[in-house]
Amino acid sequence: MSNHVLASAVQWIVWGVLMALVMGWVARSRSRARPTSQARALVQPTSILIIGIVSLVFWLAIAILSNTVGKNSTSTVGTTLAFCAFAIASLPLITAYYFGRHSISDSGMDYGGMFGSRRQFIWSEVKVVTYSQGMGWFKLELESGFVARLSAMLVGLPEFARVALAHLPREKFSSEAYILLENAREGKLPNLMGGGSSGA
Repeated sequence: MSNHVLASAVQWIVWGVLMALVMGWVARSRSRARPTSQARALVQPTSILIIGIVSLVFWLAIAILSNTVGKNSTSTVGTTLAFCAFAIASLPLITAYYFGRHSISDSGMDYGGMFGSRRQFIWSEVKVVTYSQGMGWFKLELESGFVARLSAMLVGLPEFARVALAHLPREKFSSEAYILLENAREGKLPNLMGGGSSGA
């Protein structure tokens, strides 16, 4: 095995371990205890904000350094734009933390979009509830066509599951969404690495 192949393998192993550690940290942070007054608020865990800020600062720093002290023949407009694109891709994590906040009640939901829009709806408006394994969110499609997306990373997911299962008939849930919400109601939240629920 050449040194190049070995180095590449080590890089991927380190990347995989780091990702597992980060996702484990996020999974634990969504399970933190909260005051009763906040039980029906659905918010992103603080870990999401931290990841967003660290990622933004990291990629901006790389973009600046690659054009100043670290400038060499590989420093082109293309690489700088790529670093800036990665920095911009971090912004949704930050905006989701501040704007993607929701509250639930026995009558319905006050839903906050990632970029500040808000919408209120009652449970009878929900047409179907599904789960996207690839994106890691529950999709509530309304009769109007509007789709509310609720991340599996949200703090407060067990209470959402309890209220949604109590106010929506079984036939409005896909099989996967129903099973995951039943588990979430019992404290077994969706596995952020894919594949069912975890005890986190």
